[in-house]
Amino acid sequence: MPDLPYLALLGIAVGAVVVLALALHRWLNREIEKEEREE
Repeated sequence: MPDLPYLALLGIAVGAVVVLALALHRWLNREIEKEEREE
């Protein structure tokens, strides 16, 4: 079984990636909506 600190770091890394992906997804949706409104 892996060490607990290793699992904690892995969990934090996965959480950070998920948060960044969600933030990027929302930002891209906003940019797409802006472009559609301008046309």
